[in-house]
Formats: sequence, structure tokens, C-alpha cells
Amino acid sequence: MYNKTVIKSFLLSCVFTAFAVSAEPAMNLVTVNTQDTAGYVAWLKGSSKAIANATNASTAGICRPIAGAEEEGDLYVWFMADSQQKLAAADPQSDAIMAEVAKITVKRTIKTRDIWRVVRTEGVASNNGGSFSAWNILVKTSDIGGYLNALNDLKSSMNENGLEDTVLNAFIADTGKWAGMVMVSLQAPTGGRLGAAMDARTSPWFTEALSDLQGIREYVHGWVMSCEVTYAE
Repeated sequence: MYNKTVIKSFLLSCVFTAFAVSAEPAMNLVTVNTQDTAGYVAWLKGSSKAIANATNASTAGICRPIAGAEEEGDLYVWFMADSQQKLAAADPQSDAIMAEVAKITVKRTIKTRDIWRVVRTEGVASNNGGSFSAWNILVKTSDIGGYLNALNDLKSSMNENGLEDTVLNAFIADTGKWAGMVMVSLQAPTGGRLGAAMDARTSPWFTEALSDLQGIREYVHGWVMSCEVTYAE
């Protein structure tokens, strides 16, 4: 159902957290804007491994908004590390990284570069080690623990109602304009399966599961995206 190599990279961070309380998985998320999406993606595919190795990342990928982009041409590049310590230990201006950046031939603008904590992960909903679709919702909440518990209940209900091929991940921004907010990522192996999961919101069981979220969160922004894993250990 899921790509075992990619899931292993994500779940290793959870195992590590269980044995080292001070560690938690983290994501370096870079927002890039370019009018040459194909050219940028081609470069990233060729350079992800080298950059991931230089930044202590276990997985890397890119998401292209289908709907909800703040600006046309936005791309979201992510590098996942097993801990904040590993992510912070990397030098973003290292020779290895600069050598890969020098290979970019497309015109682009780096809009933001932020760190997100990984507070809930089920891996990546890719059945081929590459592409998947995602619906990301950014929310404000004053009850993060209650919100995450409600997400756990929601995902259990989804699994019981034919949506076990989806995954539900959650992140908290440590930096940038959205610091302290939660981003929930509902992922599916295809756009059609993501659409099926979104259609399920009208089902009684989904409505019941969502009732736990009433009053504890406020929507800030949403994206529907086509994503691709460009590197996995």
C-alpha cells in the first residue's frame, strides 16, 4: 500500500523520539517561486540526495499547489530530519549545498525558509515511492493536545470506512509568520483517492469524528497539492 522505504525513514524518527525525549522529527520547508516548474523539479531530483546528505535529512520532496497557492508559481520543497538537533547541525551554506545550488539554471525566488516540528506522522501516502496528493490545512488552536487526539480518532474512523490508504500527518511551525500554528496534511496515493477522502466529509461517521474539533480550531489557509518524493534513505 505505502512505499516501505519512505515509511521507514519517517517512522525511524518516531522510534528515536521514544528513546530520546529531547529529540523530535523536524522539517525544513522552503517556499520557492518560479515560472519554470519543470526545470526546477528536474534540478531538485538530481540534487536532492546531495543536499539531503549535507543537511542530515532522511527524506526530501516537493509539492506543487493545484489550488490554494498564495502566488502562482509557488513550490514547496521539504527536507525531513530525524531530529531538530540533526537539522540545526547542518550548515546551509556548506560547499556541498552551494555546489548543488550552482547547478540551478532556472530563475527563481526563495520566499520563505522555515522549520516545522513533526507532531504526528504516518509516513507518505505513496504506493510507488514517488508521487502522492495532499490536502494541507493550516489552523490556529489553543488546545494542541486535544486537537491531535481528535485527529487520531478521525484517522481511526477513516481507516474503518475504506480510507486506510490515506495518511494524516501534523506539523507545528517553529519559525516564520505561522509560528505556533498547526498544519495538518491529509495524503493519498492519487488525486482520485484524495478526492474520495474529501467527499467522505459529508458522511455521518466523518461528521461525528469531526465533532471533537468543533470550537478548538480556526482555519487559516488550505492547499490541495500534487507532491513527489525526490529522496529517501
